[in-house]
This record gives sequence, structure tokens and C-alpha cells, in this order.
Amino acid sequence: MTTGSIARLTFRKPRLDDLARVFDIYRGPRTQRFNPAGPMQTLAQAEALLGQWLKHWEAWGYGSRLGAPLGANGEGVRQQPPAG
Repeated sequence: MTTGSIARLTFRKPRLDDLARVFDIYRGPRTQRFNPAGPMQTLAQAEALLGQWLKHWEAWGYGSRLGAPLGANGEGVRQQPPAG
């Protein structure tokens, strides 16, 4: 499944055109409050992260998904493969 939703949140596979959005999320001090590495500093960092996500999707058919509540920024979510 590449998309899904719960209540007011829709999840989907990341796309190349999500680069600016990924950077906005990962550079924000509030979203990165508990990240030991701290907020991203450059767009190149977001490009590298998005590239890793897309390679993982290509290789395994699952991975990080982007979610967006209505009218707000989303966040990355890691999906694990089914057990078994």
C-alpha cells in the first residue's frame, strides 16, 4: 500500500517534489526537539535524506511515508515490513 489515511491524516510514498517540504519539516526546531543531530541546516541534507527514502522504497517496496493533517505540515513516518 503506497497511500493510506486515518481520521484527518493521509500517508503516502514520498516523491521528488517533496524536497522543500522535507526540508521545512526537518529544519524546524519544534519537530527536531528530540533529535540528537538537531535541525537540518541545508537543503542538501534534505535531498540526501529524501534520496535514501526513495532508494529504500525502490529496493524494498516500503519505507518512510509522508503524512499531512489537513491544513498543517506533515512528518516522516517509518513503516516496518510485516513479520513472517
